[in-house]
Amino acid sequence: MPTSTMTIAQLEVSPWNARRDNRPLTPAKIESMGRSLAANGQLMPLVVHPMRGNKAKWGVFAGKRRLKGFTWAIKQGLLPIDHPIDVAVRDVQSEAELIALSVVENVEREDLYDYELYAAVAASHRKGKTLEQLAGLYTRDIDWIRRAVRIGGLPKPIFDSYTDGSLTLQCAKAFAVSTDEKAQLEAFKAFQQQPMHKRTADLVRQLLKVGDQELGRLLKFVGDQAYRAKNGGFELDLFADDGEQRGIITHEGLLRELAGAKLDELRGQIRRQTSRPQLRFQAEPPKNDFDMADHSLEIKPPLGPLCPEDDLRLASLRRDEDDLVERGRAYVGADGRQLPGTEAQVAALDAIDAEIELQIAEVEARRPIPLPDGDIVATISINDSGRAEPAFWWTSKKAKAEATRPEPKAVPAQRPAPDAKPARPLKPGAALKPPIGEPFVARGQADSQAKATFGLTQDGVQTMRSLRRAMLRALLGEDAQAGGSVGRDYFLWSQLRMALTSDGSAAVGMVPLARPDRDDEPGRAMIDEVEGNGFAGMLRAIATMPCFTEADLPKAFAAFQDLPDREKNFAAAVLAGFALERSLDLPGYEIPMHDHVALDTGIGADRELRASRVFTPTASFFRAFSKDHCLEIAVPFISMAGTATWAKLRAGALTDYMARLFAGDSAEMLPGAASPKDWVHPALSFKSQAAKAGPDELEGIA
Repeated sequence: MPTSTMTIAQLEVSPWNARRDNRPLTPAKIESMGRSLAANGQLMPLVVHPMRGNKAKWGVFAGKRRLKGFTWAIKQGLLPIDHPIDVAVRDVQSEAELIALSVVENVEREDLYDYELYAAVAASHRKGKTLEQLAGLYTRDIDWIRRAVRIGGLPKPIFDSYTDGSLTLQCAKAFAVSTDEKAQLEAFKAFQQQPMHKRTADLVRQLLKVGDQELGRLLKFVGDQAYRAKNGGFELDLFADDGEQRGIITHEGLLRELAGAKLDELRGQIRRQTSRPQLRFQAEPPKNDFDMADHSLEIKPPLGPLCPEDDLRLASLRRDEDDLVERGRAYVGADGRQLPGTEAQVAALDAIDAEIELQIAEVEARRPIPLPDGDIVATISINDSGRAEPAFWWTSKKAKAEATRPEPKAVPAQRPAPDAKPARPLKPGAALKPPIGEPFVARGQADSQAKATFGLTQDGVQTMRSLRRAMLRALLGEDAQAGGSVGRDYFLWSQLRMALTSDGSAAVGMVPLARPDRDDEPGRAMIDEVEGNGFAGMLRAIATMPCFTEADLPKAFAAFQDLPDREKNFAAAVLAGFALERSLDLPGYEIPMHDHVALDTGIGADRELRASRVFTPTASFFRAFSKDHCLEIAVPFISMAGTATWAKLRAGALTDYMARLFAGDSAEMLPGAASPKDWVHPALSFKSQAAKAGPDELEGIA
C-alpha cells in the first residue's frame, strides 16, 4: 500500500467509514488528540482512497479521530495549514470493499462496536457483495455473515434504538428474524407500548408470530409443498437456539385460505361417510358448566366395514408399509441412528411411504361412519403433527337422553311373593349421588318410600328437598346475624374434609368446590424445589388435626368449632390455596385481585418475597427460560467479562451459574449493582395498583 503526504485541504471523512459512534469525538478528546499530534508528531498514517467525482479530494476511511485532531491543531495555529500529513493510499473504487476494509482496520485495533460492524456488513451486502465474498473479507463463517446482514438491515427506528442502548442485542436479533419491514415496525410499535420489564426477546417473537403453534399445525395440515406451490413463504429463525426449528409464516392469509379449502373437502368427505348430507360442523365441542369440552356428550362410532375390494386393497397397502420398514432397517446402525451416506436411499423410501399413506387415506375416506339417530354435530381439530381429527357430539344432554332412551317395556303387575325380603335400609345420603347405570336402586327406593309415607308426587319429593335446604340456609343466616360462626365453620370444615379425606358430599352434606386446573408434573417438581415446604407443609400440618382424622363426623365438626380463631384462619388459608387460579403478571394471565390479596398479606415487594422464602430462584427455575432470556436477566448483576463468559456456557451449566448468582454466591457479581438476593422474576411479582397504573391514571390518583 503506497504512502505519501497530503495537506488538510485534500482530506475529508470518507462516507464509507464504518465508524458510526461519535462519542470519542468530544471537543475535549479532539483537543487532546490535536495537542498530541502537534507535540509528538504523527505515529500512524491515515488510510485514504480517491473520492469518486472529485480528484482533488481523498476520503479518510481509517483515522477519523486523527483527522479531526489535525483540523483542530491547524485552526488553533499549533500547526501550519500546509502541514504534511502521512497517508496510506488504497486505490479501491468499490464501495462495498471500502466499507469492508474500514471494518477490518477498526476490528484489528479492537476499536469498533458490534452495531457498527453489523451496519457495515449490511451496507457492503447492499452494495453488491455476496454473502460468500463477505465471509472471506471479514474472515467469518457464512452463518455469522447472514445474521449480521439481518441485524444491520433492521429498519432505522429499530436499529437506532439498538445503537443507543435502549434495545438489547437479543431483542434486536428477535426483530431480525423477519425481513418484512412493515411487520417489524408494527411489532416495534407494540413492543414500545409495553412496560420495560416485559420488553423481552420472547415478546418480540410473539409479536412477529415466530414459531406460532397454531400456524405451525396449519402448515403441516396443508403441506409444505402445497403452501410453497402457491408462493407461500417461510422465514427460518436464524437466531434460534441449536436444535430449534422455528420461523415465521410470511403469508398467513394464504395459509388459512388453503387450510379452509382442505377442511371444506374433509367436511364433504365426512358427510358422505356418515350418510348425513346436512351434518353440522362447529368450531368447538359442546361445553360443560366449567367451560370445558363435555366429553360425556362425545360419540365414538365403531369402524364401519369396507367393501371387499377396498378391504383387500387396504391389506395390500399395509403389507407394503411393513416391507418398507424392513427395507429401512438396512440403513440404521446398532445405535438406532441413520447410517452416514444413506440419505438418498432413505429419502427414496420416504417418498414411497408418503405415496402409500396417500393411498391408504383414499381407501379410508370410503369407510362408512355409522352414527346413531339424533341431534349430532361434528368438530375437526388439527393436532401438533398436522393430522385432522374429526369428532362427533350430541348437541346437549337432552338430545342424548332422547336418542338413547330405551323403549318402554310392558311389565305385568305382580304381587310380591309372600316370602319377599324387605328392601335394605338406605344409608344416609345414599340417594343424593347422581344416577349411574340402570336401575338406580337407592334413588328409586328413597322416592318410593317418600311417596308411600307422605303421599308426595315425584316432583314433590325434589321440591321438598329444596325447601329443607332453604330452611337450613335461613337458620345459618340468622345465626350469623346474631354473631354466630356456624355457617363459616361448617363451610370451612366440610370443604377441607372432602379435600383431605375420602368423604364425599353425601357424607358432609355440602357440594365440593370445583378445583381449577392442576399443576403438571414438571410444575410440581419445580414448586417443591423453589417454594420449599410452603403449601405442602401447610397441608401436612392441617391433615393431622383431630377434626380431619376423627371418623365420627359430628364429633369431627365439633372439634373444628372448638379450634381458636387463629387455627380456623389457617384452615381458611389452606382452603383458599386449594381454590386459587394460576396467574402471571403478563397479558392474558393477569389477575389484579391476586396483586391486591398479596399486598394485603403485608408481603408484596420483591425484597419481602425473597426474605419470606416463598420464592427462591433455583437451577430448575431457570430451566423454564431460554438461554437468551437467562442472559438478559443476569446482565444487570454481573460484569461485562462475566457476561462474555456466560454467553459461551451450555444451557445446563448456565442455569447453575444463575442459581448461584441469585443466591448471592457468585464471583461475577457487579460491585454497586442491586442485590440479586432481592430479585423476583417480573412475571411472578405482585405489584401495587399505583405501580400497574399508567401515567394518566396516576395523575388522576394524585
